Amino acid sequence: MADIFNDPKFKTEIKVKSTAPFFANKSASGKTLRRFTGIQWHETTITVNYVGEDQYLFDEWLAEYRYGKPFTFPMYKSVNLMYRGKQTSLCNVSAGVPAGAREIPVSVLLEKGTKFTFANQTKVYEVTDIDPVNKTMLIFPNLRNSVQAGELINYRTPVLTLMITSNDFEYDLKQTTYAEFEATEVL
Repeated sequence: MADIFNDPKFKTEIKVKSTAPFFANKSASGKTLRRFTGIQWHETTITVNYVGEDQYLFDEWLAEYRYGKPFTFPMYKSVNLMYRGKQTSLCNVSAGVPAGAREIPVSVLLEKGTKFTFANQTKVYEVTDIDPVNKTMLIFPNLRNSVQAGELINYRTPVLTLMITSNDFEYDLKQTTYAEFEATEVL
């Protein structure tokens, strides 16, 4: 079966949007207070380009995932999202952390802006700050599930687990064609 992210017959473009509900309030003194009020998720628009003779390959892929089965987007294959930091060693959680926490003790520090997943979760997180003294990282969003001491942090090959949310699919029946659809992160 074809894989739209790995098969050379497909040229796939993806636009990723991080959606996070924030509440902002500006006081009389001019100070703005901004609070995160809910669950963060990723939405995508995916465009798959291919030649008309390969329509059947795209149709096979779409038949499998169109009705709610999750699929993965390999973030590490994107030139824009590929890890380019200095770390080369494994990164593990140093001590267990409960769901809802933002501060994670780690074996090695990753750079701000690094996207990653935990070994036992599909949620994609981002490093927002580091504390070299305590060897901790602040992440966004808050942990959806607890993590255990020793759990691997996957920063080299993170994947975004998605589900198609488009209801309609339109095809231009041309020699070179494309299909565009939307997908949302599976939480």
